[in-house]
Amino acid sequence: MYVGRTRRGLLWPSGNIGIYYFGMMMLVYNVFGADSYFPRIISADLVMAIHLVLDSVGLLIVQAWDSRRLCRIYNDRVREDGRPPW
Repeated sequence: MYVGRTRRGLLWPSGNIGIYYFGMMMLVYNVFGADSYFPRIISADLVMAIHLVLDSVGLLIVQAWDSRRLCRIYNDRVREDGRPPW
């Protein structure tokens, strides 16, 4: 949002939060669910929940990289022309 990309600035974090909480809900339900108390066998749902949580961390890394890239483009353009690129 700093460089004028408001839609992208709202979409990245909201998507990341959604993926993270969905994965955490699945993880908590699978571990502390009504029918299972610390399952000894790793189920497909548990693997998917862990995968979603790790995807969320990966998305945070991509989000930071994208933010840095856009800021660099913005600053370079302002230094050259004196006006923002978008």
